[in-house]
Amino acid sequence: MGRATPRRSSTTLRVTNQDSRAHTVHVLLFDGDSLAHWASQQVPAADDEGLGTATFEGYPPDLEPTRLLARRDEQTSAATQFDFTAHDADCLGLRLEIGEQRPDPHLVVWYTGDPCENETATAE
Repeated sequence: MGRATPRRSSTTLRVTNQDSRAHTVHVLLFDGDSLAHWASQQVPAADDEGLGTATFEGYPPDLEPTRLLARRDEQTSAATQFDFTAHDADCLGLRLEIGEQRPDPHLVVWYTGDPCENETATAE
């Protein structure tokens, strides 16, 4: 079943880090089975001042990805995945979060179905 209207997705992707160590996060966006965009971002460590944050920017504005894969440096588990096609929303906003679990902090994708009007996010 296809969508009647094209889906928009945000052209920025924020990452927050709750861990006391800095990490590099790698993101791959796919259009079907084809890799459409790949980027890496250094995310500072959390400290007494607050969470470490970074923003991926600059992916093509006309890109309508079908899948996102994200992986943290030294991650021992499989890459974190988000399937855009599993969500029936006109616009999707995503945020990545690195937890503070030891020894292998988890990377989680949070999403909202309408990033322009709703700040509530749900973990994937």
